[in-house]
Amino acid sequence: MASSNATIVFDLDDTLYQEGDYVVSGLNHVSDLIQNLFGVDFKEKFLSWKNSGEVDIFGRACSELALPVEAKESFLWAYRLHYPNISLSVNAANLFGFLEQNGFQAAILTDGRSVTQRNKIRALGLSKLPVYISEDFRSEKPSMSRFCLIEQDFLSEKYFYIGDNPKKDFLAPNRLGWVTVCVRERGNNVHSQSMDGLSEEHKPKYWVDDLVEFENLVRQVCCFSN
Repeated sequence: MASSNATIVFDLDDTLYQEGDYVVSGLNHVSDLIQNLFGVDFKEKFLSWKNSGEVDIFGRACSELALPVEAKESFLWAYRLHYPNISLSVNAANLFGFLEQNGFQAAILTDGRSVTQRNKIRALGLSKLPVYISEDFRSEKPSMSRFCLIEQDFLSEKYFYIGDNPKKDFLAPNRLGWVTVCVRERGNNVHSQSMDGLSEEHKPKYWVDDLVEFENLVRQVCCFSN
């Protein structure tokens, strides 16, 4: 097997796990909170409202509980700060095993709140990985700053970035000459993968259906013999 010198950088939400699972976890957490405080079970209502496209679930809950609308901020923060019930898929876990066994460097570059994203990363069992969270750096994709920092922190011949959102994920790494890979949506992604109006620089070099395909792509690009 040929040696390689590559750094694999992952987006988080809808790339390493389904963000819809996080949403359900958060809604269940807030439902439990409401049950404990007010003795009312909102679990089924929350899921029903979510599935029907309700845009202000916690505001609606406040209305039904006869609470001031300001109370929804408390529900929002309970949602954002909860420790989520999410996990890596078998394919994702196998991928990280492959990367570790073969000496690849890996990191996570994600947009979002520092505590929220770190709770997700910990729940996924990935706390040992270096993380570059937008709130920590005051920089959101498609800014190049965190990608450039990774190049300084990890000296490699090749860099990969795998994400799910063409609107913002791939512009910066494409400009830096990285190998960009998009995981096709499974029908319930939070962000659209529409290419309408996007420049060529926004588009990933490769598309994969799952992380098994991504592992095969890494093998191919890095010239692994098996």
